[in-house]
Amino acid sequence: MQEGGNLAAVFGGLVGTGDGAGMGLMLVGLGLAGAGVAVTGALIPAVREVETRLPDFDAAPTAPVDQAKAVRRN
Repeated sequence: MQEGGNLAAVFGGLVGTGDGAGMGLMLVGLGLAGAGVAVTGALIPAVREVETRLPDFDAAPTAPVDQAKAVRRN
């Protein structure tokens, strides 16, 4: 973000101007976006209660193999 540029008046006080200011603005913007996604997920009941609504995955127990009936392949 250059000094005297279009966005410098708006965001210059937050992240400064000059080298690295644009990257700083991106970091702030993406941080706010991530926080927004987290808050949105917390406000949606289907997302908030996913642990109670979906059962845990339990693999079906396998029957023990009867060695007498097992077929050997050579």
